[in-house]
Amino acid sequence: KTKKQAKRYDKERRLLFKLHQWAKEKNGDWEPDWSDIYQGKYHIFYDYYRKELNFSFNNSTSTINKLPYFKTERIAKECIELFGEEIKEVLC
Repeated sequence: KTKKQAKRYDKERRLLFKLHQWAKEKNGDWEPDWSDIYQGKYHIFYDYYRKELNFSFNNSTSTINKLPYFKTERIAKECIELFGEEIKEVLC
């Protein structure tokens, strides 16, 4: 509706594309398999109380999340380290 909204949407779209491409590179061939409750899946969330990004382990339920899922805790942490400020600025 407005230029400001269009710019924000464009920033979000660009960030999400960049994050999903980065995650694809880091995760390799791995894809979350929601039928496999033993497969770990890591996702990033924003803790409003602490005002910080964090990650969580999930194995059987998918949150409706714009951000990608990660194969390991290490990849999720690395994503926060590299893109955390930008994620907070654009999505929180």
